Amino acid sequence: MWVPTDSGRLSRFVSAAIAIAVLTASAAALAAPTTTATRAVTISPRTSAAAKARCPRGTRPAFGGFKADYGRAGGALPTGMGASGRVWRSGAANSSEDPHAIRSFAYCSKHARFEVRSSSSSVPASAVKTVTATCPRRTQLLAGGYRSQIDPTDAEPVVLVTAMRRSGRRSLAITAVGIKLGGRTTAIAYCGEGPRPAARSAGAPVPGDLTAKAVARCPRHRSLVFGGFVASAKLDNPGSKLVAPGRIVRGGGGWAVTGVNLTQVFPGRIAAIAYCS
Repeated sequence: MWVPTDSGRLSRFVSAAIAIAVLTASAAALAAPTTTATRAVTISPRTSAAAKARCPRGTRPAFGGFKADYGRAGGALPTGMGASGRVWRSGAANSSEDPHAIRSFAYCSKHARFEVRSSSSSVPASAVKTVTATCPRRTQLLAGGYRSQIDPTDAEPVVLVTAMRRSGRRSLAITAVGIKLGGRTTAIAYCGEGPRPAARSAGAPVPGDLTAKAVARCPRHRSLVFGGFVASAKLDNPGSKLVAPGRIVRGGGGWAVTGVNLTQVFPGRIAAIAYCS
């Protein structure tokens, strides 16, 4: 039987092997999703609904996005998105007189298991407010979601989310605008072990009566692990700037976000944020 002659050297070897195993597991947890699941739902006039994209067995959503049938004339205004088991759920409220659709996108991985933290707050009418959900210590923010209160029977949304981005080392920040009566919004942080993803952003101007797309791309040898967005949210009169995300998806070689100008008069901006590992 072989007996080690240097217990200190053996201990250091074992410690190094454990560290390599932990780093390998962390890298696997942040591996780029290999499967995309989609689901579309048509929303009747003056109602709300959600599209639920389900990942294949053995996988879960690592992150997700949506495409809403929303434009200058109105339509399916997004009310939020988030994960539940194997499903990525994307909701919308249709305040128009015609049917419109919401499509949910789930980017699926075998290693996507998270701790979930959320934070909710009321948003007064005519106010802009940021709500932050923070991951536990020794974890990283690995994906994000949100919910907002929108009344589909009204001519305008109640609470409009205009930004979802990382804040600090392990928090997700949601910026919401209260319109008419105001309401509630929720930030949802999906947390886990692993290296902190690096952020890359790209912006685009949104003309007063149009839409525009921004695409943020990861550096070479890095993969997209989730995405965020920041849109104009300023209620000063005159000169209000208010842009809503109509589409947030993986595409164009990165994270693509389309902004819809809700003022139909004053120009604004949309920015896509790609978090890369």
